[in-house]
Amino acid sequence: MTPAIRRIVLALFLALATTTANAQLGTMYSYFDGWRHAFSEEGMSEWWPEFTVRYSLGIRTRGPCVTAGIRVDRNRTLGIVAGQWRNYYPRNDAYTYTLGAGIYMRRYIHLSRRDVVAFYTDASAGVACVFKTTGGIVDPETGIVRGSSKQPGDLMIISSCEPGIRIRLLDNFHLFIGPTFATKCYGFHIGVGF
Repeated sequence: MTPAIRRIVLALFLALATTTANAQLGTMYSYFDGWRHAFSEEGMSEWWPEFTVRYSLGIRTRGPCVTAGIRVDRNRTLGIVAGQWRNYYPRNDAYTYTLGAGIYMRRYIHLSRRDVVAFYTDASAGVACVFKTTGGIVDPETGIVRGSSKQPGDLMIISSCEPGIRIRLLDNFHLFIGPTFATKCYGFHIGVGF
């Protein structure tokens, strides 16, 4: 390759890299401008409350959960989440019952202008505490009941990602369903929101 061709290839490569970097920076600025508007005085006047009640059913884990949040714009909701879960340990035929709470963010991708159908993703993180254990197997050698490794009072960090589809029926009343990927549950969730 001659030096002139090398310079041309290098110039084209740098131009392409700069264009790509500028496009990425533009996307980031647009993203942060959306948040800035949502928390401005004008944006805050458009906030409205959003609540959901859901039930998660997964491999050895199930339980109800509620969310209470503020829809900060057409596409995002921020809020708190609380729930109770029952975990089954088949090896020892034992159950643990857990209460948890945390924060969440919901992101919508609307499939129509009227917002009847939308994809969404809930991301949450928080803390849970075991409040009860039941069942278990008595060890014949020691006489000690073995259940799960978690005992009442144990704390744990919890997080989840729950994508799905939402169908709005009336005003802000909607049904939603989707998979659940969480530290405590892998399965599905279904619920209602208003």
